[in-house]
Amino acid sequence: FFVAIIPQILYWFKQTGHFIVNPYSFKSTECYLNNLNCQIENFNWLKPKSLSVLFSLKSGLFVYYPVLIFSLLGIKSTKKYFKTIFLPSILFILIVTYILSSWYVWSLGVSFGERIYVDYLSIFAIFIASFLQDIKNKKTQFLLMAVMTVFAIITIYLTYLHWSQIYNFDKMF
Repeated sequence: FFVAIIPQILYWFKQTGHFIVNPYSFKSTECYLNNLNCQIENFNWLKPKSLSVLFSLKSGLFVYYPVLIFSLLGIKSTKKYFKTIFLPSILFILIVTYILSSWYVWSLGVSFGERIYVDYLSIFAIFIASFLQDIKNKKTQFLLMAVMTVFAIITIYLTYLHWSQIYNFDKMF
């Protein structure tokens, strides 16, 4: 184990004069070069911005990925169909949300939505699939799939606006 981390420790010592360094205790290079009064990167564990992370117009998960709203509706169904992964999945999403919302830049700067959740979309998909499994009426299933398709198109359109720099979401709110 120690052999694997020796290069990192030597690099830190060469750059800073210290063997152990907390990279989040420094201001960014941009702050120093431009003489900006930037906040030191850190976590605020006692004041997480969970509602902002999930529902803010600036970068909220459910605002920029509205199809994921259906995952909330599938939580109860997931417990019925996937008993063994239900609790770990819920706890994992709650922990990720807490950590992300405690980060000093909960919106992740100039980004499209809460991009950190992209890695965990499979968990949300299980919740959505469980919700759809509980809908027995074919017409209702079709209607829900149509709504989800519209939500996906909205996300694609917002992504287009973001990447083409037509709309600057970070400065909008």
